[in-house]
Amino acid sequence: MTRRLSECQRGDRVRILRVESGRGARLHLTNLGVAEGRVVDVLGGTPFGGPVIVRNGDTEAAIGFGLAERILVEDGAEDAEG
Repeated sequence: MTRRLSECQRGDRVRILRVESGRGARLHLTNLGVAEGRVVDVLGGTPFGGPVIVRNGDTEAAIGFGLAERILVEDGAEDAEG
């Protein structure tokens, strides 16, 4: 099922499908390990506009709600790819 990263719950493991944002934001996310094709674990978030916390390997990142709204993910990612 495809949804927005901002809709994910703590404990979800998802694959990043697409980042609907500008080049600068995509580069910033890539540097954080959050890039198209990568699998991330959702560590937390708040339902009313707070950041979404994700982990990729040893890297944890807080992604602002507005940017998380522009990241499409798919559920059911079974293996973490680095």
